[in-house]
Amino acid sequence: MSCVANENRSRSSTWCGIALPMFALCAWVSVCQASSAETFPQDPTQALNMADFILSMEDSNGAIADAPGAGTANNDSNMEYALIGLAAAYSYSHNASYLAGFEKGIGWLAAREDMTNTTWRGSWYLQYSSIPPYDEIPVSGGPGTTNVRGVDATSALFVYLLYLDQRLTGCNALVQTYASHAQAALDFIINHNLDSDGLSWSSWLYYSAPKRWELYQEKYSADQGDVYLGMHAGALIYGSSADASAADTLIALAVLD
Repeated sequence: MSCVANENRSRSSTWCGIALPMFALCAWVSVCQASSAETFPQDPTQALNMADFILSMEDSNGAIADAPGAGTANNDSNMEYALIGLAAAYSYSHNASYLAGFEKGIGWLAAREDMTNTTWRGSWYLQYSSIPPYDEIPVSGGPGTTNVRGVDATSALFVYLLYLDQRLTGCNALVQTYASHAQAALDFIINHNLDSDGLSWSSWLYYSAPKRWELYQEKYSADQGDVYLGMHAGALIYGSSADASAADTLIALAVLD
């Protein structure tokens, strides 16, 4: 399923503390440099140790536990941020184990995505068990709620991961394999989370009374950035005008803000 990386290219929450989310952020900075020459720290030892820790938490099917002994995976997009970290580690080191773990994680996420012909097509639950068969684990999103799904960042970042894979490997194997998953993910955001002002509502909550899913009407700044990454990635790798329009609106709002 994966490609052989082009080695001649220019090197152009609820996690375990804050180390991994911060590493994921640093990874975004390095992997997504607008310049053709990527920059890396002079001493990458600590960052690569973090990547090794991420790999140590990944099982044979690609699930990455939220923390040692946690029993949950991808709580509030944790896995996706961790996978961005693996992408950055591979971009620097060209260690094939990082790329393999990165792509295996993408495959695990794709298998958890709701792809049935329902309202929820293209979305994920907030968290899953890290133990096979990886059932979703209900979690309260606040008073009166018993579960969360349809998180905007989770759907968007899945597509961004596919873009990173294309950039790291120089080929479209995963982009093509998961094309329907990717477009379903972005369509879900456009159809169910985007507000008329172009910003994205966070997610959907299940209320025990009146026993139905309702839109969680919070717009988080970080989510807008994640949605932009996904929409812009969708426009680049699939040529979607709807995704490009959503991305352009978000970036315009960011400039105005």
